[in-house]
Amino acid sequence: VARLYSHEINTGAPIALGDKINLFLITWLPTFTLMGMAYAHLYVLLPTYLYKKKYVHYIIGIAVVILIFTPFYLYFTDWVKGAEKVILNEPYEAKYNTWKKAFTPGISVFIKAGLPSLITIATMTTGLKYAKNAAQRLQQTEELEQKQLETELSLLKTQVNPHFFFNTLNNLYALAKRGSEKTVGTLDKFSELMHYMVHDCKNKLVPLMKEFTFIQSYLELEKLRLNERAKVNYTIEGNVNGYKIEPLLFISFIENAFKHGVNSQLQGAYVNIDFALQGEKLKFSIENNYDDDSKTKGGQFGLSNIKRRLAILYPQQHQLNIQDDGNVYRVDLELELKH
Repeated sequence: VARLYSHEINTGAPIALGDKINLFLITWLPTFTLMGMAYAHLYVLLPTYLYKKKYVHYIIGIAVVILIFTPFYLYFTDWVKGAEKVILNEPYEAKYNTWKKAFTPGISVFIKAGLPSLITIATMTTGLKYAKNAAQRLQQTEELEQKQLETELSLLKTQVNPHFFFNTLNNLYALAKRGSEKTVGTLDKFSELMHYMVHDCKNKLVPLMKEFTFIQSYLELEKLRLNERAKVNYTIEGNVNGYKIEPLLFISFIENAFKHGVNSQLQGAYVNIDFALQGEKLKFSIENNYDDDSKTKGGQFGLSNIKRRLAILYPQQHQLNIQDDGNVYRVDLELELKH
């Protein structure tokens, strides 16, 4: 078609619009033939033979495709060339202007015309197919890894719940055994904690304020048990409204501060808990003293659990620093919050 426009420009002789349209339409016929070869290779030869390592069958299939599609390609190509020559009034000797000539061109023509085309098509389609399969496998692998992480995260969270309940029930048991009047108030606080853990903690994210309220309830429960044996400070700085966080990220650190810090001392114990919201970052710190002589080596379960959860939930989005000087234990954690 481009030659027609070039001819018009060079000679000044106009060419009928109908001739241009007819030539444009038949020009697509060789292309459709090549597309047929491509689809035959992509959807028949590749999955049926090559992927199954039936190499002999694959080579035979290529030969069959060449034998089937090459005559059509020769016939349509000759048709297009002839039509163009007629329109331009140029001489042209047709070679494959009949189906008989197109289907019996000789072996050398099949090899020269069909084989290079199919090799090019086979190379392109095979490359595209393998690239597509590789992309699909990568996506499936990523989905599988995501499911495995979600399963692991769910397991880690379920490990926190019974561990927390066990420690809290021990506190309740101690108060009840002493016949303390604070038992009823402790049960109320415990009920609040259970409601949060059973209902809210099912969600992947909870409002940050709810997590802080949960911590406040836990601290009040501990204060009831300790009866002013320890000084507990709990501060929150910044506007936390609108932010969300994965539930139960801090409770293991707080539990350990009481279990291995306060419980190791008869007097003079303290726990300082601070939250500070700075832009999109939440800074958490907890510090407690302890009696080194009576310190147990517990709490490693909770620590390894929270480290793994942080690695899954906040990859490259958190900083955890733990310091232990022999009498004071301090944890600093910085997170990038989510809305």
